[in-house]
Amino acid sequence: MTNGFNDNRIKSSPTKAEDSSSSSNTKHQAELNLFNKALSILIVDDDLNMRTSLRELLAVYDMNSTLAKDGQDALEQLNNNHFDLVLLDINMPKKNGLQVMSEIHDHYSGTNMIILSGETSFKNAQKAMRMGADDFLNKPYNPSELIQLIHKIAEKKIFKSK
Repeated sequence: MTNGFNDNRIKSSPTKAEDSSSSSNTKHQAELNLFNKALSILIVDDDLNMRTSLRELLAVYDMNSTLAKDGQDALEQLNNNHFDLVLLDINMPKKNGLQVMSEIHDHYSGTNMIILSGETSFKNAQKAMRMGADDFLNKPYNPSELIQLIHKIAEKKIFKSK
């Protein structure tokens, strides 16, 4: 007792509300982690390094992904598989990202889209958002910001499924 306070103070136990909140947060985090593993993500970019780095980032968070090298490849993947989320570049050969977005909007409802592009035109960003993109990130993107956006989309999908 050197500072005038008794160091053997009684520690209070959490109230029922705090305990319930903690339990609820733990349950929510567990649901989110399970959904991350079940979330099917299509990465569409003509830059091999970008596709690979995105796949590696998602793998750190136990997220599964499929790669597409351009817009045409993306549409073939979408025809053959279900995807919850598409990470999409705008400037690509064969079919650009806005063309792919239009196809997704028309034929694959319920598929979320995040645009990751070096394209800095406000006009294209605005057009992408009007076409249904959940968000638009400029390259180079902030990895933690991207993961937060993906988690937000996953949470919305969990909420909708309940």
